[in-house]
Amino acid sequence: WRPERFTHTCSPSGQRAEGRPVLPEQLAYILYTSGSSGRPKGVLVHHRAVCNHLLYRQAAYPLGPGDRFVHKAASVFDIAIWELFAPLIAGATVILARPDGQRDSSYLAKLVIDQQVTDMHFVPFMLKAFLEAPASRAISSLRRLFCGGESLSTSLARAVHERFPGVELVHQYGPT
Repeated sequence: WRPERFTHTCSPSGQRAEGRPVLPEQLAYILYTSGSSGRPKGVLVHHRAVCNHLLYRQAAYPLGPGDRFVHKAASVFDIAIWELFAPLIAGATVILARPDGQRDSSYLAKLVIDQQVTDMHFVPFMLKAFLEAPASRAISSLRRLFCGGESLSTSLARAVHERFPGVELVHQYGPT
């Protein structure tokens, strides 16, 4: 995968509808966040930033054709970009959770088992609920759990390692 293909091509012809190429410095989307101030603000995210973020993630946490990543975040959340595009650029499989499926830990645990999911992302309070779902005890396919958006307690990190020994737990905040 070459980043220059990602940053300036958005159709097979490499042209937008009006016939101009998409450039790395052009706006890809605006992410609205409350940030640490609690006051809503728009963060401008350019194509180059999206590409760099995906390349960093692939270098730090490589995905490949054998991996299966759950996409469950609503598209208005920054992590949705990673859940959807990171597997696709790496040849991995994207497992689409049903709408609002991220709110049902039992459903997610069953999805992980049925689809042999290898990678997932949670905010800490949903990770805790996922661990508490009885079906999560039967999960054996996970190799990495990502967590972000808020602080991760030591007790929750311990609970993850107890439930899923050998599974890498990565705590991070969003790309904004």
